Amino acid sequence: MPKAQTGRIACINAARGAARRWRTYLVLGAVVIAVIAAVPAVALQQGYTGLVLGVLAMLVVISLVAQGNPATDPAVAERWSLAPLRKVRGWSVTDNLPFERDDIDHVVVTPAAVLAVETRYHATPAAADRLRRDLASAERAAHKVRLFLRAERLRDAAVVVPVLIVWGPGAPDLADGHRNYDGVHLVDGSHPERWMDLFSATKLTTATRRDLHARFQRFAADRAGYDARVLPSLRAEVWRELRSGIATERAQRASRHAGARTLTLSPVPAPAAVGVPSTAAVVAGTTQAKRSQR
Repeated sequence: MPKAQTGRIACINAARGAARRWRTYLVLGAVVIAVIAAVPAVALQQGYTGLVLGVLAMLVVISLVAQGNPATDPAVAERWSLAPLRKVRGWSVTDNLPFERDDIDHVVVTPAAVLAVETRYHATPAAADRLRRDLASAERAAHKVRLFLRAERLRDAAVVVPVLIVWGPGAPDLADGHRNYDGVHLVDGSHPERWMDLFSATKLTTATRRDLHARFQRFAADRAGYDARVLPSLRAEVWRELRSGIATERAQRASRHAGARTLTLSPVPAPAAVGVPSTAAVVAGTTQAKRSQR
């Protein structure tokens, strides 16, 4: 994704995480204030105030740093896996080419072809069904790029190749760095040098490559400009996520407490006496026994 959009998503996700843990942050803040109030002289003279506040800020950052973890944030995974390709001379990368339903992670113009790239981070080995879905996603991305070139009257300008980049601990073992699945290239994101030579042969002129890249960039920029006009400001969206998250957490907490009170205050029925005769029955039985003795 583009850097600005990746940062926007990260900020919104961080706001959601902070809203879920707002009580923890409130307690930490109260502890800091209590420590500073308890020993003001020592804290102010020896600079402990800054230290304590710094520790508090560090804890907050650490609790939210998972938003930049490629295992939990697909946007970060996409950018990391394409980093080596951006440094190759003659290769041009356009991130997040937007379409009506799904975006294409990356479109890479190489000397040999245009690559429609989908990226996936696998923390654990993927099942066969998941791999098939990922390969199908890459093929759909290539189809969309072909439609885009047709709309731009560049249908025969370049060959469009679907590429699936998988990396992480669960990435499949690719001895040569790549594998062809019915025209879809499954490649190793951790070692791009093993497969980049497949698309290094010069088949497109420099002018053609520049024109293709410029069209992809312009299309992505136009969509980004449209989103900037339509989407709310980042500050407003972050505050809305914070308020919404805090309200949801408080409502869930109140619901749990109400349920616990209901269980506590519900009357417990007394156990029914089984096989214990009433007092009247005992008296009647005694009278009958006396009469029979007479």
